[in-house]
Amino acid sequence: MRLAALQLPGINGPPWYQQTILIVIGLIMLVICLTAVVLYLLIKTPNSDPSLSAGSNDTTDELSEYDRIKQLCSASDEKLPQQEVVKRTDWSEAKVSRVISRLVDEGRIQKTRVGRQNFIQLIDDMEDSD
Repeated sequence: MRLAALQLPGINGPPWYQQTILIVIGLIMLVICLTAVVLYLLIKTPNSDPSLSAGSNDTTDELSEYDRIKQLCSASDEKLPQQEVVKRTDWSEAKVSRVISRLVDEGRIQKTRVGRQNFIQLIDDMEDSD
C-alpha cells in the first residue's frame, strides 16, 4: 500500500523536491521559535552581574561574601546571630548557612551554637578580645 504524495500548490517537481522544501520550511520555523524562546529568557532573567548593570551605585553588591559578613560582624559589638545576617542581607537562609559554613572551614569565622541559635564571630575579633 502506497501513501499519496503531498502536493504543494504552485510548486512543480518530483516528490523529493517538495519534501525537501517542507523540511527547509520546518527548520526555519524551528529556528524562529528557538530564537523567540532564547530572547524571552534573556529579557526575563535579571542580570546578576553587578558590573554589567547600568548605574549600580550600591557598594554592598560589590563586596565579597566574606567582606559582607565581616562588615556586619564589625557593626555588632557582640557575637552576631546567624539569623541577623539573613535579616540584614538579601540572602536566603540556605545561602547564609552555606557561606558561614565555608568561612568556618576556611578559618575566617567561628560559629557557636547556643540553644537553637547560631552565633558567628570573626576570628580577628576573638584574638583582639584575648
